[in-house]
Amino acid sequence: MSATRLIPYCATCGHEFPPALNPTLQGRRFECPCGHDSKYPHVASVGKSSWQEAQVKLGKWLLLARTRLPVWGRMLAETIMATAALILASNLSGWWRWGPVILAVVLVFDQILYNAAVIFTVPRPKNALRTVVLGFWGVCIYCIGFATLDIAYREHFHHLAHAGDALYYSVVTFATVGYGDIAPCLESKGAQALVAIQILLGVFLLVVVVANFAAWAVAGSPRLPTLQELQDESARLDHDHVQNSKPGCAK
Repeated sequence: MSATRLIPYCATCGHEFPPALNPTLQGRRFECPCGHDSKYPHVASVGKSSWQEAQVKLGKWLLLARTRLPVWGRMLAETIMATAALILASNLSGWWRWGPVILAVVLVFDQILYNAAVIFTVPRPKNALRTVVLGFWGVCIYCIGFATLDIAYREHFHHLAHAGDALYYSVVTFATVGYGDIAPCLESKGAQALVAIQILLGVFLLVVVVANFAAWAVAGSPRLPTLQELQDESARLDHDHVQNSKPGCAK
């Protein structure tokens, strides 16, 4: 059994924490002892995996771009940029629309990826209520971003004339309500594809935000185990294995 034992490893700081543990604990997450004073979320578990490395790269890439400003200042800046993109897209024509469109796409995917990173990379938010507020704020930026895309291609939609219509349509589409007062033209496959993408990404973002809300609602739930607790559990498993291997114990 010793040959298959696994060493606890943190993919964020690259540290191994011997001794090796019982293989039954493979993949179990734990709180990294080095993670308290780090600006990056630590992804630590028993044994190494490529999924750990991918989580860390995603988390570091997203957080690195977000540590230049305080969180509230950053969200305010993104809201201003999204609103400016919507106004510009509603007043520009031709190739000039590409500037606001590109900015809107960046802001939309930034919100999706960052909120997803909070769920998949961080075991639990440091401030759950703040995470929920920022998540719903991110939904607003998401809707403004897609409103920019809608108004930029307003000639492919029925009854979509100005920025207010686009924002209303974006919120309705995100909510998957679909009143039918504004709709993509049947002959425009591009507009239909844009709406389909908005619905799919919106459902994903909504699930992520609801998961953040659930984390806040159950903030008193058990935390991740510490390294010492995993070592104690491994010792118990080893002891049980030895006891069950003694003659007369097997049934």
